[in-house]
Amino acid sequence: MKKECSRCKKIDYGMKTGWTNAYYCSEQCERSAVSDLHGSMPGAGPVPYPGWVPSHIATEISQRWNDC
Repeated sequence: MKKECSRCKKIDYGMKTGWTNAYYCSEQCERSAVSDLHGSMPGAGPVPYPGWVPSHIATEISQRWNDC
C-alpha cells in the first residue's frame, strides 16, 4: 500500500514508521521532522543546527534506515 511521507509528502511504497510514529521516505526526512519537533518543545531551546537530534535518537534513526 502506498503511503505519504509526513515530511516531504512524497507518495511511495517504501515508507518506514519513524521515531514519531509517522511515515518517512528517507532518513533525512525523519531527522528533519524530529529536529523540528525537538526545537518546538517548551524549554528545549533552539536546535544547534538544522537536522540536529539528540545522539540516542540519532543512533536509533540511523539503525532503522541501515537495516534496509
